[in-house]
Amino acid sequence: MRYRHIPFPFPPSPPIRGWGDIHAMFGNTFHLLDGRVVHRGEALPKDAGPVLPGVLRRSPAFCGDLIPVSAHGSSLYNLLTDQDWSAIRKPRIEAVNQVCQACGRHQRRYLQAHELWEYHLPEYGNQGIQRLGEIAILCKDCHAMFHLALADLQGHGDETMQRLMALHRWDTATAEQFLGILHERRDRHNTFAWSLDLGIVDLDVLHIQPKWQLHPELPGVLQRPSEHWGCSRQGGMQYTAILGKPWVLSGVEYPMIASPVAESARCAA
Repeated sequence: MRYRHIPFPFPPSPPIRGWGDIHAMFGNTFHLLDGRVVHRGEALPKDAGPVLPGVLRRSPAFCGDLIPVSAHGSSLYNLLTDQDWSAIRKPRIEAVNQVCQACGRHQRRYLQAHELWEYHLPEYGNQGIQRLGEIAILCKDCHAMFHLALADLQGHGDETMQRLMALHRWDTATAEQFLGILHERRDRHNTFAWSLDLGIVDLDVLHIQPKWQLHPELPGVLQRPSEHWGCSRQGGMQYTAILGKPWVLSGVEYPMIASPVAESARCAA
C-alpha cells in the first residue's frame, strides 16, 4: 500500500528588513545553535544561516500539526522508559548548545524536547503511519506554542498565541488562516488510527514502559488504559504499534516491523 504525506502548509512570514521586525518580547540577546551570540543591532555572521534560531529565520516553521486524538498518549515520553528518553533527549540538547531552537534563548536547565511528526495517510483504509521526523529542543514558553489547546486550559492561551504570531511575524488575519489549516488537518487526522514509525531514533532497541501491555488479540499492538481526555471513545484504552525499531517489553524483545513508509522511500530512491 502507498502512503501520502502532505507537509504542513505554513502561511508565509513577512521578510526581515531589520532588527525592528524582530519582536521585543524575544529580548536583545540571541544565541545561535552553535554557541555564538548575537546582540540586537549587530550584523549576523555570514555563515549563520544553518544555525539561526527560528526567530531570526526568514521562514520559521514552528507548531505544525496537532496530535490526533487517536494518537494521544503515545509520544516517546509516554511510551519509552526514562532511561531511553534521556538517551534520546540529552544529546540533542547538547547538539544545539543548550539553546531553544525557536527563540534563541540559552538555558542550562529546563529545556524541553518536542517530537515533530509526519502524518502519512494510506491510499485506502484508516490505518495511518505517524512518522517521527525530528525532535526540537525548546524553552518552556516556545514549547507551549506546540500545545495550544493545553495552553488554553492552563490559562495562557492568548499569551502563547501572541508568541507564535510574533515569532512568525504574522498579523491577525494570517494567524487565523494558520488556525483554520491546523483544525482542518486535525479533524481529518482524527479519523485514522496510527502506528509509530520510529526509524530515526538513534537507539538500537527501544524499551517500553511497563504500563503498556500487548494486545491480547492483535500481534504487535500495544495498549494501556488511557490517561488522556478525548480517548474514552475507544473504551478507555490507548493503542499503538511500533515500526522501524525492535523493542523490549517486560524483558521480552520483539523484532522490528518494517515501516511501509520507509520501504516506499527506499523504492522511490
